[in-house]
Amino acid sequence: MSMQELAQQILKAPSMLTEDNKKDESLAQAIIQLKPQETILYSVISQFNSVPLLLQIQSSLSKALQESVQIQILELTTDPHYLKSAEALLKEIQVPAKLVRAQIAYLNLLFINDHIIKAQSIAQSVRASATQLTPLVQSKLDLISAKISAAAGDYFQAAGYFQEALNLQNCVLELLLTKLLSGSYHELEKIASEHLTDKTKLCIELSGILQSKNNGFLSQIENISNQIDHVLSEKLLEIEIQKYVKKALKFYEKVQISHISEISGVRQDRIADMIQKMILNDDLEFAVDGRSGVLHRQVKSVEESVNVLRKGVEVVSALNKWM
Repeated sequence: MSMQELAQQILKAPSMLTEDNKKDESLAQAIIQLKPQETILYSVISQFNSVPLLLQIQSSLSKALQESVQIQILELTTDPHYLKSAEALLKEIQVPAKLVRAQIAYLNLLFINDHIIKAQSIAQSVRASATQLTPLVQSKLDLISAKISAAAGDYFQAAGYFQEALNLQNCVLELLLTKLLSGSYHELEKIASEHLTDKTKLCIELSGILQSKNNGFLSQIENISNQIDHVLSEKLLEIEIQKYVKKALKFYEKVQISHISEISGVRQDRIADMIQKMILNDDLEFAVDGRSGVLHRQVKSVEESVNVLRKGVEVVSALNKWM
């Protein structure tokens, strides 16, 4: 397929262009009118948020442009199947600017697919080796580093990275939330007043969290989390719910799941799912009575620790009966 034919194909599919970038259809016209230039072609292709289209046309491009299209695919996809191709791509890229962009896309894909430990290690390596980045690229690296740190439970480090990214990335709510979770309460009002124009509602919510930390603390965090990156908020909530459940269960030998839900302010189905995961991962010394939804403390034996699979089947079966 020639460059002109590609441009014609692009013009026939305007619905694949984002609303903000439809004006760039003129670039496709330029390809047809003028001598084809790969840089012009890529500037058109880069307006598409369509992985299938990019896959369709990349084989017709030069190796250098194929790399750029592959990076863009990584930036658009959340599919874990692209992790292996991303690793192969990183070994081939020679241009430093392209390599950093690909690394950031790869880190984001690891983060989305919950490979947090691996993402932490790679992020540290990228930050150590990446030099002379443009402010925009540096802010993107700071942003994904912050998300990875937060998902790993290192809220202090996450807040630092969010702070660095704040000038060029819209992450003030993420910064406020990680400051809150790291215990830096005194900084919240200053950050909100400097970076939020309509901050009244958020400040009220934050104030409520601080004043009633033992009453619906997690549900209030959930309310604020709903305003930020969905993947990040889910990971933050999971960490905080696990912490809360472990702390609450210290005082019980037997307790209903509905009671844990009531004192935490988190929906019963979410608490049940979290307890299921924690028991499966050997993080809780409790068993579930599927008929009543009651947790019973158990003393671990060597046999129970070894036979994780059998216990997992029992837990899932019991919770399914109860719910």
